[in-house]
Amino acid sequence: MWTKPYVTIGIIVRNEEKYILGTLKYLVQQSYGKDNFEIIIADGWSTDHTREFSIDFLQREHITHKVINEREYPNKRKGVPYWPSFGRNVIIVEASIRSEYIAWIDGDCRADLHWLERLVHKIHWTDATIVAAGWPRLVETQWHISSRELMINYYFTSRIMTMWNPAFAVMENVQFVESLAGYNSIYKIDVIKKYMYSTRYAFNNDDIEINFRIRKDWYKLAYAPEAKIYHRQNETVCEFLRHLVAYGEWAARTCKIHKAFPRIYVPLSVWYFLYTLLLIILLPLQWPIFLIPYILVFFLSVAVFVENIKKTKSWQSLKVFILVFAHPFMYGYGFVREMFRK
Repeated sequence: MWTKPYVTIGIIVRNEEKYILGTLKYLVQQSYGKDNFEIIIADGWSTDHTREFSIDFLQREHITHKVINEREYPNKRKGVPYWPSFGRNVIIVEASIRSEYIAWIDGDCRADLHWLERLVHKIHWTDATIVAAGWPRLVETQWHISSRELMINYYFTSRIMTMWNPAFAVMENVQFVESLAGYNSIYKIDVIKKYMYSTRYAFNNDDIEINFRIRKDWYKLAYAPEAKIYHRQNETVCEFLRHLVAYGEWAARTCKIHKAFPRIYVPLSVWYFLYTLLLIILLPLQWPIFLIPYILVFFLSVAVFVENIKKTKSWQSLKVFILVFAHPFMYGYGFVREMFRK
């Protein structure tokens, strides 16, 4: 019988009243035992009943908890945006002195009932160079999911489009990863207190940036496919494409600040964006041979469509053709635009 280390579970939320109770329900049922963890929620100016619902539920379940309103947080510095990175830092500061680890989950995710126990097992009996563990992200299918949301989520986690990224699919023979996501990860709390999250970054990049700094100091991030999180992707196609522009911008910021070479899909997206832009400008001079890349993208779209419709069983999957053509263009546009900003 081992003595379970105390863990802080951190959740950053904003207007999650539809899903937060479902998330909390699975957390309080964790096999790890609710006496061995606390839950801290940092709310980013919700205008719905996220805070009230969370407080009422956690009090009824007799869980050690804090629900913090960022608007009223005393250490809020003037000029610091209310981005998830600020909320994460609030949770780190407010964590119990008993905590050895801090685990992250989003307010619209469903954790497997053994999620926390498996994360702790992955990181607890390791050498000092392994300071965090996590991933992958699995698609939520139980919470009254629309066919549109399924289509976007399965596209976002497509093995083909993500180039078999272990973040979105369980991969064998993978021990360590380059980054861990803020919706499914655990860190040694003494290490994450040393680095903290950069408040210059909005969502999707706060985790990438801190993981970059951690790995730069020769620490390792362990891959934990047995720790399962089921994630939502509740967006329209237009919202998803707008977010891709932002993803490109935030990737560019990391490259500029840390002088880091981006991952392979970044230069591919930039090339696709510039190539498309050039063809639009030179439209009267186009030769058929210049369209070969788009023929290849079409065949890629067919492959992703087949992958998607097998999972969704819905003709919403036809929108995949739009996404595959627009995805690298929007991402590349965001990256290029940010690289030319001061």
